[in-house]
Order: sequence, then C-alpha cells, then structure tokens
Amino acid sequence: MKKICVFAVALSLVVTSLAADYQKSVGLLVGNLTGFSYKHFITENLAIQSDLGIGILATAAGVGVTVHMDGMSASDFESLKGYTLSIYDFGINENVLYQQSIKGSNFSYVLGGGMSLGFASPYKMTYDGYSNWMVGTEKGNSEPMFKYGINGYVGIEYKMPDAPITFGADFRPGYGLLAVSHYSDGDLSESVQYHYFDWHLSVSMRYCF
Repeated sequence: MKKICVFAVALSLVVTSLAADYQKSVGLLVGNLTGFSYKHFITENLAIQSDLGIGILATAAGVGVTVHMDGMSASDFESLKGYTLSIYDFGINENVLYQQSIKGSNFSYVLGGGMSLGFASPYKMTYDGYSNWMVGTEKGNSEPMFKYGINGYVGIEYKMPDAPITFGADFRPGYGLLAVSHYSDGDLSESVQYHYFDWHLSVSMRYCF
C-alpha cells in the first residue's frame, strides 16, 4: 500500500509539472509549409508533433536523379547534380522534439527531427542555365509523385504568460525523394527518382490545453 501511495504522489508531481506549461497544443503553421499542427508531450521535455499541410519549394537543390528502365538500373547522380526543382507537395510531417524552457523567460528552444510522407508534383526544373524546362506534361505539371523525406528540426517557442497561446518559428532542413513510375504498352516500364535538399521554414500559433 505504501508503494502505491508513493507511486501516486510521484505521478501527480509529473502531471503537475506538465500542466504548469501545457501538455497538448493545436494550431496553424504558415510559411513554405502551411497547414495544421498538433503537439503532445509524452514526458516533461519530450513531445511528438504532427503537421498536415501543403509545402511549396521554389528552390529545392537537387543532388541527383536515378532512372530505372525495363528492370535495368542506371544512376544519373553525376550527370544531373546541381539542378533545382520547384515543387508543391501535400503530406504529413511527424517529428519527435526535445523542448526546454530558457531560464528567466517565457521562451523555449526546440530540437529534434522526423520524417514526412505524401505526394508532390514538380512544376519547373532548372539545369545548366535553363529554367524553362517544365517537368512532366507540356503544360508544365507532372503527374503526382510519391514523396518521402527525413528532416531535422530547430525552433523557438514563446508561451504567453496569461493566456493558453504559443507563438513559434522553426526551420526543418532535410533530404527528400520523389518517385514516379510510367508504363507503356504493358511491356516497357520506367521509374524516375529525384533526390533533393528538402527544407521548410514556418511560423506557428497554437492553443494549449
């Protein structure tokens, strides 16, 4: 019985320490990643953040293209390094974050990383000085591609002292992969993968509870 009481007291102290700031928050992101955001603390300093939104990258630096044709594989990493892609995408970005209050202020710094999944479409490619090469159809829009990415997370957050509102800003540098497959006559197949520097910069406002 004594052990149960000690455990209950310890648990109440943990919950109290979480509630002193907040345990959950929901809000909006605005930037080249715009959408909805939800954060849930699982310990006093460790949180999981889920963001669902639309991303726009006007200068995604390419690091290589891989082409697969008819079951054969050829890598164009050397011949197509240094291109840039203009991309819009829709997906979810999951991050595990460490958040620590800055002593003597209402600010916190946030560090972490995560991964993203969704769909994307490049609408322009720049390579060898030519910026009018539109990827995909003649209208410049390619078919939707599967997107996978991994990213870091560096941010800062301000908690209003007298209201359940936070304001934040974050930068998410990472690696992105776009993949699409084409089929012709049921016999020939081709898939293309674009590897690029994937980054997002956003500001946020969240309601805490």
